[in-house]
Amino acid sequence: MLIGKGLNFYGLFNPKMYPVFLLLLPRNIKPVFAMLIGFFYGALIDLLCNTYGFGIAASVFICFIKPYILQYIYNKSIEEESEISIKVQGENFVLTYLLIGLFLFHLFYFFVELGELANVFYILFKTILSTLLALLLYVIFYMLFFSIPKRK
Repeated sequence: MLIGKGLNFYGLFNPKMYPVFLLLLPRNIKPVFAMLIGFFYGALIDLLCNTYGFGIAASVFICFIKPYILQYIYNKSIEEESEISIKVQGENFVLTYLLIGLFLFHLFYFFVELGELANVFYILFKTILSTLLALLLYVIFYMLFFSIPKRK
């Protein structure tokens, strides 16, 4: 939040880093509780950033759609692995999952923020730039603070 709030280049991109926390919540949390966590987390973000409920709406949306994203890209059952991490699933899975999740989060957030469908291409352009920058920041932070597991 502190890093992403300060990055704003002429309104073209404004990456949100806080949905990464919601996307990386364990898979075995019931959807209702995940959406409650998203609600309170989004409320805290809205309170700190003065964004009038956009964070709540987008956070609850991403918690709602998270199981469907996982079902789409991950063909194992939920009981097999509850943790979503690079050590368990690998870099390709986590980066693909975060790319899809962050894209949907930013798309929803910017549609709610602008409140109109007249600027669809502007919203898509802003969403793509914000998603790529947020994913790049995640990779940089991960490389700085965690060791990347070596493959055999």
